[in-house]
Amino acid sequence: MSQKVLVTRRHIAELKQRAAQLENHTSDLHTIGLAPDNSSASCERPPESIPDNYHTPPEGDYPESELVNPLVSGPPAFMSPGNGRTYYLGTSSNWSFARRVLSAVHEHAHKESLPTEALVFEGTAYDLGWDGSRTDPSPESPVIPTLDHAIFLINAVKFRCGQLYHLFDDSDFMKSLYSFYSEGQRTRPRGLWYIHFLIILAFGKMFTHVKYLKGKPPGISLFVKALQILPDHTLLYSSPMVSTEILCCIAIFYQALDCRTASHNYVGQAMRMAMAHGMHTCMPVTELGRHSVERCRKIWWTVYILDRHMTSIQGLPQSVDDRFIQARLPSPEGSENMTNLDMHIKLCRSIADINATVYATDGRLNRTFLLNIKGALSNLAGLADDLNKSFPLRLEATDSGLSRVAAYLHLFYQQVGSSS
Repeated sequence: MSQKVLVTRRHIAELKQRAAQLENHTSDLHTIGLAPDNSSASCERPPESIPDNYHTPPEGDYPESELVNPLVSGPPAFMSPGNGRTYYLGTSSNWSFARRVLSAVHEHAHKESLPTEALVFEGTAYDLGWDGSRTDPSPESPVIPTLDHAIFLINAVKFRCGQLYHLFDDSDFMKSLYSFYSEGQRTRPRGLWYIHFLIILAFGKMFTHVKYLKGKPPGISLFVKALQILPDHTLLYSSPMVSTEILCCIAIFYQALDCRTASHNYVGQAMRMAMAHGMHTCMPVTELGRHSVERCRKIWWTVYILDRHMTSIQGLPQSVDDRFIQARLPSPEGSENMTNLDMHIKLCRSIADINATVYATDGRLNRTFLLNIKGALSNLAGLADDLNKSFPLRLEATDSGLSRVAAYLHLFYQQVGSSS
């Protein structure tokens, strides 16, 4: 009775490669077991050319090589500012990388560990005037601007964020806005829309005001009030679309306040709420209606982009595999920013691909590492051509300003490239 032998097609190609190298007395630098570029042809041989007693394992089960990424090898790294809290230094995080380099340089120069008390940690850049407790929120309502001022602030948010993220549905939001101002101050609603409204106003004040008052950013009182009256997820799940939009707004606002952990947490909540509502699927228009499906598509891709952003910033594993995402892009007639969204999604997929390839578990890299990173960088180079074509910076032009969207996407492209 013959025994089955577990072997991969790539391993056969590697054995042939090593034999050829030994016969030709090639350099030892070429004996790390990596097949050349033309080895893909042998890896794609038809199944009948493989003996019957060979079994090909699933893609990705290749044995580990001798390559190790020093950035993620060894035990996980932590840092404490001395206040009792400990911060995990994620692998792919630029913030974490800067702290590691700074610590290494300080230890080399001064022969002692870096005093963390002298460093600035997240959550300390601004004073929120709130400890996060919801046990006794202030019964006083914040000062609400007049209708024309509120519209001005909302338009500022549309200009600054609306071209890159979906934060609210314009038609439903503005309809509720006029209804809100038509009521008397004592009879105005205080539901989810009101919370959403406070956060959008907080964004608008942050964008339109320049001066900060004693370390407090403009609009912070509106943002804190919205968080204080934010209900439990039991109620949030009853209105998944507006609730997911609210969670995305909170995540972006927290990120602007340099509160990365809180931002990542709210994005995770938004992701799970969106998935629980099936926004990651190919939602049927005939059953759910065109408007709802288009809105869910915009919400989903905003959640997806924010999740990829925040996960990379934190240096953590990706929360959702792209293989399980079936959501379509919004229809061209339902979105004015299809080109922006498409490029944004491609960059997010690239950074997720690079993070998964470069920052492997325990720093151990399998034998396909160089091929995978070559493919990721090749894809990134292709995106550069599309980016320059669709979003030219035109730095040499003196008679026109710089597009905010173009500047943002180019900066994000550089971030993706630096992560590799």
